[in-house]
Amino acid sequence: MLITATLILLVVFNLSLLSYVQGPQKAAERDQALALATGFSRTLKGEIKNALTLSTTLKELVLASDGKVTISPQLPRTF
Repeated sequence: MLITATLILLVVFNLSLLSYVQGPQKAAERDQALALATGFSRTLKGEIKNALTLSTTLKELVLASDGKVTISPQLPRTF
């Protein structure tokens, strides 16, 4: 009976220690994932902005009757 109780306490102690060690590691992994997601979001936002600028310019080029494109003042001049 005493051996069984000792084994149970040992298992509980080991599980507690394992949980304590994994806590900071999980927090670090969560912070790293957040940083990666934020960076990806910023990159994606820039790519979408560039694509919209390009598609607007191409639309103006297709619609231009004389082949000359006039840049509207609302568009950023990134090209």
